[in-house]
Amino acid sequence: MKITKPHNTKKMVSTTFRTPTSNAQPAQEAHREQPKSPPAATVDADVEVPFTSWKVAHKVPFTAEYFDVAKFYNEPGALFTEEAENINKYFEDKVTRGEIVDDAGAIRHRLKEIEKHIGIQKGERPVLRLSKVSAYINFLRDTDNIKLNSMKYGQ
Repeated sequence: MKITKPHNTKKMVSTTFRTPTSNAQPAQEAHREQPKSPPAATVDADVEVPFTSWKVAHKVPFTAEYFDVAKFYNEPGALFTEEAENINKYFEDKVTRGEIVDDAGAIRHRLKEIEKHIGIQKGERPVLRLSKVSAYINFLRDTDNIKLNSMKYGQ
């Protein structure tokens, strides 16, 4: 930049003018960023599918995976499929009624609470755990029916 002084030096006015030394554009305009396109929608492998879509996504119900019997679930003659379906159906009904969030983590948490409540030991076989939880789910279903009937008849 060049600094120039006024030609009239008799006056005591001190004025300084700046003039650009080159015709270059300011650095901000030269490095203007191009607008970025929005990121493509990708499915992350770490994201769990909702509980009600679990069977479609994984080919087995959530309860079969929770109780570690998924690898045997689709084999002919598997005796525990009814219990797994019973538990799954109970929680699907709860999700449909809005009592539980449609999230596999919420169902997992509820199953852990049930196991703790009915006294299942950590070392028990998965099929035995599944049978005990299924029997307790039958009890809960009967209890829910009693509550619904009492509300229906106003007592």
